[in-house]
Amino acid sequence: TMLPAIWAGDAVQALPLPSGAAQGTALAVTAQDGNVFVGGAVGGSSPFPMVWKNGKVAVVNSSTVLPPGHDSGLVTSIEVGENFVAAGGVVHVTGSAPPAYSGVIWILDSDFTAVVAHLIPLPSGVTFASFGPSVSIRILGTILLSTTSLSTGPGLDKPVVWSEDAPLALVNL
Repeated sequence: TMLPAIWAGDAVQALPLPSGAAQGTALAVTAQDGNVFVGGAVGGSSPFPMVWKNGKVAVVNSSTVLPPGHDSGLVTSIEVGENFVAAGGVVHVTGSAPPAYSGVIWILDSDFTAVVAHLIPLPSGVTFASFGPSVSIRILGTILLSTTSLSTGPGLDKPVVWSEDAPLALVNL
């Protein structure tokens, strides 16, 4: 059983699980203005993306966390903007075999009462690709940058960077 935790100096602090979850993992952390934000997932075989704020579960409406056509996922990076928190991650495409993943950016309001899940678009000319294993994000002023690798087939992983929704392929896809 995995339990999410964060280290502050020499001390480890376990993060709580939401009601009904037996395990979880913490995968990303950031801090701003005395607030600590952690991203990861809770659950077992179908993990649910999760964010903790100051050691508390920041559960929002679960129906808005997973985009339509996706059944599980995890937060792999987290950044704080002026009035929002942005989290990047991957979500599993429901029924895909072999498993396929979409990249997603979640935007949470400052009091964690609402979330918008935004799928990261594929580069022009790419009709199918699986994202992963993670999405990293960075906020630079008013620009949101994201990066991941895209796989269009076995052994065909290519790195891509997006500035907002505009993909900037680093190598030919």
